[in-house]
Amino acid sequence: MLLLLNEDAGDLAFVPEATLRHTLAGAALMDLALENRIDTDAEQLTVIDASPVGDELLDPALASIAESGTTHDAEYWVRRLAADGDRIRTVALERLVAAGILQSAEAGDMALSPKVARAHRYPTVEGGAEQEVRLRIMGVLFGDDIPAPRDIVIICLANACGMFERLLDKAELDEVRERLDLVGSMDLIGQAVTQAVRTSGREEAPKPAPAKEIPKVKGGLLLGSAREAAQDVRALFTEQYLKLGPVFEVRLLQRRQLVLAGPEANQFVNRKGRLYLSSGPLRGLADGFGAARLMLNMDGKDHVAMRKAFAPAFSRARFQGFLEPASQTVRRVVATWPQGRAIKPLYAVQGLIADQTGEVLAGEPCSEYLEDMVVFLETVITTKIAKQLPMFLFARKFRKARARIEELARKSLQSHRPGGPLHNSGDLVSDLLDLHEADPQFMPEIDMIAMALAPYLLGIETVANTCVFTLYAILKHPDIRAQVVAEADEFFSGPLTAERLDEMDVTHRVLLESLRMYPAVPVFSRMVANSFDFAGYHIPTGEEVFVASTVTHRLPEFFPDPDRFDIDRYLPERAEHRQANAFVPFGFGHHRCVGSGFAETQTLLTIAAILHSAELEMDPPDYELKMTNVPTPRPSKRFKFKVNRLR
Repeated sequence: MLLLLNEDAGDLAFVPEATLRHTLAGAALMDLALENRIDTDAEQLTVIDASPVGDELLDPALASIAESGTTHDAEYWVRRLAADGDRIRTVALERLVAAGILQSAEAGDMALSPKVARAHRYPTVEGGAEQEVRLRIMGVLFGDDIPAPRDIVIICLANACGMFERLLDKAELDEVRERLDLVGSMDLIGQAVTQAVRTSGREEAPKPAPAKEIPKVKGGLLLGSAREAAQDVRALFTEQYLKLGPVFEVRLLQRRQLVLAGPEANQFVNRKGRLYLSSGPLRGLADGFGAARLMLNMDGKDHVAMRKAFAPAFSRARFQGFLEPASQTVRRVVATWPQGRAIKPLYAVQGLIADQTGEVLAGEPCSEYLEDMVVFLETVITTKIAKQLPMFLFARKFRKARARIEELARKSLQSHRPGGPLHNSGDLVSDLLDLHEADPQFMPEIDMIAMALAPYLLGIETVANTCVFTLYAILKHPDIRAQVVAEADEFFSGPLTAERLDEMDVTHRVLLESLRMYPAVPVFSRMVANSFDFAGYHIPTGEEVFVASTVTHRLPEFFPDPDRFDIDRYLPERAEHRQANAFVPFGFGHHRCVGSGFAETQTLLTIAAILHSAELEMDPPDYELKMTNVPTPRPSKRFKFKVNRLR
């Protein structure tokens, strides 16, 4: 798995799925041979010791062979065990992360951990330190020493799935070809893997079939009703997924739109999205600034590089370092809320989140620009991304708002330049200036305004909405509210540390359930860069598709009784959110929200601080939540609460 790592792409190098499954099955067999559980010759593979190894990757394979009652060769077992390849891949990657060898950042990209990358060594199962695999294998291929048994295994596997064609140029490959053949001949299982892989693609290739017509949702508008579409687009897409399957076509006003939905779509996009889909539809946000690009609408190596550059600023650890000032911001804002009078919480919480985000990422609050940020973002989403209304309807108001927030960005950039009060402060804006100085082509001035403002804009739209949804859920369930308030009071009775924040178990489970029921981004838009077949349908190049990723949040096979607010789903014994492709409130794959850890920690602290600072009551007490999806999912303006008293 480490040899497959492509750090430039933040993922494993692309290997056809059938090839990877067979190679990983061969890896399991080779490990069993190294554990002296099986042996093989040219004609048969036999069990010499059926006692379990105590390894969840190896023991199922060993039991399958021991219980078969028939004799087969190694190639047969490679093919038979390939069905378990996806599980082997997942568990192996989880182990590498747990061992501190790989860092699968909460943002979703994979890379060697900094310690391993610097030392070119990593811990082994036996507790020692081993030279980084790529250096070690190249040493074997370009040297004359007799390779160790495990290196023979790795070389056989890498050769079987064509890795050396990616790692070496033609001249180098010609130079080591004889050595590759020699090492490959040292292991019979390796020969069987190679043979199985070479024929697996041919045998598993789908037979040509007539192209199926993509099913269409009846009605000129989405499900026939624009009002319904504005209520809960995810629920409507879930209904159509259950009726029509993972691919269907809808009409949004006068626009035809393809939708990919359900766990099938999540798995496809997570594994193969970078090969077939681009983030082109999000270009509208950059256009709104007059910028060339933003992280949101980037793809490929530049996107991975940009994520790595800004991952520290958007990390969970970054916000954890500001727990005390972020809490003070909440207390200051809540103290201004009128007591005994119903207020609309969304705008109030947006201002609070804007100040918090500004202080953490740019060194200063920015709520005085809140109205301009709201106007700018809502206009861009409505006109350039969702394309619901024409820009001319908002042109004058939009220009004024854009000028104001650009003023904010320029002031912030100036404050962080040499001689400014925030120079070298180590926040997002400092990182922006450092990146521009190091590589002005990669981070040109034309993009810096947009990059400096994007965190505020996205925070007031996503984090604020999530906070308000979570407050609704807490106020709606008095038993939960009592537990959350108790946790908040306990947290604020001592030092505000990340460890103590992590102990707020009930509040965290409430947040997870709120993210399940009211995800900030239930659907995301992509452009088909390369045509592909999915679920029996052909998806042509140039199509814009909606990926309805959070449809899974409403499927009872993943979340029983999905319309019930149930925080016990996240207890260790149930852990419904841990199921593959089921819980994706922050997206997944290469475009998983880079600030997901930051946002989750910010929301958790903000909810706790609000409930510790004030006694809230929903107004009216029996209010049932209504939603709107224009421009993004948010509670209806009819949702209000009042502050009975400050605490």
